[in-house]
Amino acid sequence: MEPSRTRDSGIDWFIGLAGFMVTFVIAGLLQTANTDIGSTNVALLLTVVVVGAGVVGRRRGALTTALGAALSFNFFHTVPIHSLRIDSAKDIATVVLLMLIGLVVGELSRHRQEASTGSRMGRTELGLLHANAELAVAKPAPGELIFHATAGIAQLLGADAVVFEAHPNKVGIPTAEICHNGTIEGIPLRATPEGYDLGDAPVAIRIANGAFLHGHMLVTPQPGHPVSLDARVGAIVIADQLAMALTIAQRTLATTTA
Repeated sequence: MEPSRTRDSGIDWFIGLAGFMVTFVIAGLLQTANTDIGSTNVALLLTVVVVGAGVVGRRRGALTTALGAALSFNFFHTVPIHSLRIDSAKDIATVVLLMLIGLVVGELSRHRQEASTGSRMGRTELGLLHANAELAVAKPAPGELIFHATAGIAQLLGADAVVFEAHPNKVGIPTAEICHNGTIEGIPLRATPEGYDLGDAPVAIRIANGAFLHGHMLVTPQPGHPVSLDARVGAIVIADQLAMALTIAQRTLATTTA
């Protein structure tokens, strides 16, 4: 469901390390040509490497490569040569700018990745809701409706398991619940930038049409997996679709047997 989150962050570190090494190689090779091409052009070339690492390796790649660019420029192209000391204020500004470029590129790459992830997640959620609605309109057997609803909720919430319990007794039902507006009750606050970590205890979602309670979805969360408000609201929409479909199925059955 969330490809960018499942990507191993070690890849970004590897790209950053590779960029770090490339900056030292470039700065070292261009040391003898400094008088011909100028230190400004060397800094610009190192900037290109930083930007490339940020595009491919995101924030970690950009920052690690920027650190290499700043250190290598300092070591090979500032006076005194082959030292981390800097005598010229102009060279200090260049080294600082190389690090700032890494910070800016890293942040831009992060925002671009988050926007892309949000767009993909939005399309996934809409696809699940649309497929569930289409199934409900087709009026299949209640068992098939429940099966697709549990699968959709599990995917949206990244849950380890989702089980439907029809007309459950109040005893044993978890106090933790995802409410109708997507907020959470009975769960300790575990906020992250990506959403709430639901923990590892079961969480309930009511399957109700008005005051009539068909049952609950018992969600077993995946510990450490943050769940956004959009995903929780999407799960509630699927639960509402299931409740409506079950109500229609019950009324149809009552009509045919009357």
